[in-house]
Amino acid sequence: MAALHTEDGDANSTARAWIKAYSKDAQGQVTADFLDEGSVRQKVVLHFAESRRTQEITVRINNDTWGVNLDSPDPAKESP
Repeated sequence: MAALHTEDGDANSTARAWIKAYSKDAQGQVTADFLDEGSVRQKVVLHFAESRRTQEITVRINNDTWGVNLDSPDPAKESP
């Protein structure tokens, strides 16, 4: 996951936090809503079915390769 990081700096500790926060949820059904136009950058909302949590991430192109703007995870319950 750290290899997908598109910003400067070491993302290893942030990647470990993401894995800790979402490893159990990611084993179940996950769907995604892709927002915005997406030619250079796109917001993606991940929906984890079992826990009903959501997480918004930003993906963007960097040197012809798509990656993730890897910020600290902020798990939130899905609104009813």
